[in-house]
Amino acid sequence: MHFKPYILPWANREAQNCYRDLTQWVERELENDMSKQAFLGRVAETAVRLATIRAAGRGGARARVDLEDMTWGADVANLALTDMMTRVRDWLPQTPRGEFAEKLIQVIQQSGSITRRQLQRRIRSRYRTQEVDDILRQAVEAGLIKRTPNGYTAGDAT
Repeated sequence: MHFKPYILPWANREAQNCYRDLTQWVERELENDMSKQAFLGRVAETAVRLATIRAAGRGGARARVDLEDMTWGADVANLALTDMMTRVRDWLPQTPRGEFAEKLIQVIQQSGSITRRQLQRRIRSRYRTQEVDDILRQAVEAGLIKRTPNGYTAGDAT
């Protein structure tokens, strides 16, 4: 099966200029900060695709991409990609130690209260004692769990 795409033309010079202006804005932004490339580099492409879909939804095969379509597509693409860029900057990738720490804290929170011995039995020596102690200390400092005389209990952040 071969698919021959149908390319919708611009309705007017203003719509085409909107695309050109968006492309130039992206280039200026990237000159100032190339770390945005992975996201902003796709704004113009995404905007024109959204504008084309919107125009085709309105007029089918006879549709033309107008200024309103292009402005809408640019706004949606810019919002989505800049929001994604902001969220990614604040996100830390998960590590095996981080996954283990989350599971360890979850065991304590689900138990409500657990002795150190019970906890050791649950984790079955998967990590060295020093690493487990470090993880537990950090979780206590973060308020995720509380240290008790015999072990641990759920903290304030549950």
